[in-house]
Amino acid sequence: MYASEKDGNIDFYIENLFLMHVSTTLFIKNTQGYEAKENLPYRIVLKAKEKVKVLTLYNLSKTKQVGSFSSHISWSKGSINAKADKYFIYALPFHNSQRVSQGFNGKTSHKGRAKYAVDFAMDIGTPIYAARSGKVVEVIQRHNKHGMSLAMRQYANYMIIEHSDKTLGRYFHLKQKSVRVKLGDTVGKGDLLALSGDTGRTSGPHLHFVVTKAEGLGNDYRSVSVAIRFECSEGILDKPISGKSYCP
Repeated sequence: MYASEKDGNIDFYIENLFLMHVSTTLFIKNTQGYEAKENLPYRIVLKAKEKVKVLTLYNLSKTKQVGSFSSHISWSKGSINAKADKYFIYALPFHNSQRVSQGFNGKTSHKGRAKYAVDFAMDIGTPIYAARSGKVVEVIQRHNKHGMSLAMRQYANYMIIEHSDKTLGRYFHLKQKSVRVKLGDTVGKGDLLALSGDTGRTSGPHLHFVVTKAEGLGNDYRSVSVAIRFECSEGILDKPISGKSYCP
């Protein structure tokens, strides 16, 4: 977000620097000498790389005397308008049998907003494939650290793919510099994405896979996981069981 002044009025702009949809709320408070004609707080979903003028604070003084205000934004990756396709069947993101180390509503970390995440224990270097087609909208692959402290979260390598229903498929703990696709690429279901690793906050090598959407929480936004189903050799997998192995 940034603002510019013209003729005593303040124009507010929000720019989305990501390749995915982003949900934002602009808060303007404690205004003195200004007024906005739009309802506040101001909410908008920005398309990839979109920059828009969202509103103007009009100076109420005929002498253009400077007033005062405070402002900030809340934002989340993904569209608040996403409608997750509950009938879609995802592919397991690997080719050989892999064991679930933590399923939905897991005891360790898959709770609350992350309750529909699933961890697949696998050797470092295992090929990871797209569970669903979409656009590659974010890639981080520079890290090589791991550990159980909360500080290790920032060192997770990951990839995000935006799907046709605007949900986001997230693949975490990838091996350093192993990504096989580029930002902006369109990938198909089953395409090779990267290699599994052991980066970020982990207790061992695994792939953390989750599909999320943006959700409103009061005036703020957050990312929440959505229920998903996989196709596997046993049929439709809608409740991955910790300790059990599954094969595509």
